[in-house]
Amino acid sequence: MDQDVDKNPDILKQYKRVIVLHNEYVTQREFDAITSHPHVIFLYPNALYAKVTANYDNGTITLIHGHGYPDASVKNGFGWSPRQSKYEYNVKCKDWNFYHESNYTFLDCYPEYHVLVSEEMLLLLQKDDPTTLSDDIANWLMYPQDQNGTEQLLDDFGVQGSSMPSWVEKPALWLSNGEISKRSFGDMLQYLAQQQIIK
Repeated sequence: MDQDVDKNPDILKQYKRVIVLHNEYVTQREFDAITSHPHVIFLYPNALYAKVTANYDNGTITLIHGHGYPDASVKNGFGWSPRQSKYEYNVKCKDWNFYHESNYTFLDCYPEYHVLVSEEMLLLLQKDDPTTLSDDIANWLMYPQDQNGTEQLLDDFGVQGSSMPSWVEKPALWLSNGEISKRSFGDMLQYLAQQQIIK
């Protein structure tokens, strides 16, 4: 896809959302096309980190700026300000979350293997705003009888329903405090739905 975007940056305009993977070395045209899109989610902390040029005739890319080039003081090749690279070495992705910064959505870890197995992450990526999971949990904890809040929280985990037993508040608190994983909480909700405890 990098080559397609570099050759025709307007191609991204046809998409409602752009999800950027490990696109660390990009051309200026790619950088401009991605950063000007109104709805971008970055799944890797070091995306858009170094500026390159591409020669499609001989199949080469050349580093122009970034990653300590042309001198050691140069970090991001575009002078880009989001601080997502501080999460580059969080490879466990144990308590991952999406967050907003500079009009973009970022994942706070390096999800190389986690993306392949996390149903919760894939479900959140389908939402209009994947950063709302913690808000949805907090909202449900404050107003557990609110049917809309319950439906929203269940939808975050791919479960249909509008009511949950009150004892689910305890695991929801554990999830909020990082004592259990999103996967464990999601598995519990799936089980309760299968047993028709969630209706």
